[in-house]
Parts: sequence; structure tokens; C-alpha cells
Amino acid sequence: MTQSFGFCGSRSLSSSFAPVVSGVVASLPAGSPVSVGCARGADELVRLACPSARVFAVASGDFGLVGPAAFARRSASMVRSLPPASWFVGFVASPCPANLVPSRYWVGGRPRSGSWSALAFAAGRPLSVAVVWCGADELVLPAWPSGWAPCGAWVPVSVAPWSGVALPCVLWVWSPATGLFD
Repeated sequence: MTQSFGFCGSRSLSSSFAPVVSGVVASLPAGSPVSVGCARGADELVRLACPSARVFAVASGDFGLVGPAAFARRSASMVRSLPPASWFVGFVASPCPANLVPSRYWVGGRPRSGSWSALAFAAGRPLSVAVVWCGADELVLPAWPSGWAPCGAWVPVSVAPWSGVALPCVLWVWSPATGLFD
């Protein structure tokens, strides 16, 4: 079975991160389905690196809302579309908001981060989650509890765990699945 991948990230992600994004996308197993949003920044860099990606677009009107709520509904829809063995990867440039934890339900609203809300929702599905830090300061990973799922933990890796390919960045992997790296 081919693994599926969803992507999210900062709308203010600079084009200087294009090599990082394209390196992560290039590390995906051949033929892997890719889903991404319609925003500028990280979404746009993923779309450039993977022109065949399925784009979840707010402009399609499929989400019945306008403004930030439409983007939240779009992101939740994208995460829901991913099959159980999928990965959800975020290119984030700001820390996770306090008290945002994995949940089977979308948790959004201000002052939430759309990217971290999508990552928490993906982890609550539960999907494997990878975070590529693109911020200026040192990343402080969220202290997501593991009580709701066995073996939830952050693990820094410099190779793509889905393929073993070396990456032009370090990412942090969080998964509730036992034996992810066995």
C-alpha cells in the first residue's frame, strides 16, 4: 500500500526554504499521494515541489465559509481525507500554542496557529506527524501527552523516516504508533 502525505505550514514561509521543502517532498516514496492547502508560503512551496499534489482550495467554495474559518475547515477536511497510515508534515515558523494537544476534533480559533491546529488534529486521528522547524528562534516542541495513545513521543531525525533518504533539514517526528522505527 502506498503511503499518503499531507502538508501544512506557515503562510509567511520565505522562498529561501524552497530547497528544504523540495528536499522533503523529494524524499517521499515514488507515487505517494500528496495533499496540500491553497495558501501562500509553505503550501505554495509544496505545490511547486509536487505539481501533481491534490490541492484543497478555499476558493472552490466547498467549505461554505469565508475568511479564517474557511481555511480551518479546509485544513480539517484535508486531514480527514488522509488514510490511517498517512503522514502529516508541517513546516512551522512559530511555537505551538500553549494547551493545544492532539485531538480527534478540530481545535481552532484565535490565538491558535492553523498549522499547529492541523498537526494536533492529524495526531489525534491518529496519523504520524513530522515537524520541520523554519523559525528564527530555537524550536520548543509541544509537550503532547501520550496517555491517550501508546508511545507518543517526539524523535528528532535527519533522514525521512518514510524512506530513509537524507534530508536538507532536521525534522521532529511524533507518532502514537508503537514500533514506528522498528
